[in-house]
Amino acid sequence: MGTVEIQALAGEVYNEAQRLNRMITEMLDFDRLEAGKLRLDLKPLDINQLVRETVGRAAVSSPKHVIKAELQLALPAAFGDSDRLTQVLTNLLSNAVKYSPKGGEICVRTRLNGGSVEVAVSDHGSGIPAEFISRLFGRYERYEDKHAGKIIGTGLGLAITRQIVEMHGGRISVDSVVGSGSEFRFTVPLATTVAAAVTRSA
Repeated sequence: MGTVEIQALAGEVYNEAQRLNRMITEMLDFDRLEAGKLRLDLKPLDINQLVRETVGRAAVSSPKHVIKAELQLALPAAFGDSDRLTQVLTNLLSNAVKYSPKGGEICVRTRLNGGSVEVAVSDHGSGIPAEFISRLFGRYERYEDKHAGKIIGTGLGLAITRQIVEMHGGRISVDSVVGSGSEFRFTVPLATTVAAAVTRSA
């Protein structure tokens, strides 16, 4: 076995280990959410830096896809839990990879949206039928696409993602066209927005 084959095999083993780790984490997080025991460590954060780092890791672990970031420069600080928002973005990127063809492009964009920062993850995959979109963020829901092959997972990822976003005071939504791809968007409040709300309530 040559060097290239060994590297490819090592990559597959790493990706499988990461997949299993995500499944275990999802089940544990879901239990904590159900019990009301999931806590956020909220701080001002640079959402663009979080996106750069997460996209960089995703690009390394999914070399058969083109994963890039298009960032609005000089964004104000968001207010959130860096680890949990990384989890949200990682889950959305993982789903985009699962449902996109090899060589498909996946793009993460950031922009200012009122008193929040918006993060959008778009792909050119198979898309999601309109009748299934209302169920996407439910527990144990997973869209099975015949063109994407067997999709392995807990069916909890998007349910957890939605709850984490909403715990931040943000919102998550999706637009999708069958045969053209999907775009998931979520918002995170700006640190200044949270500070102003605290001042008003004092």
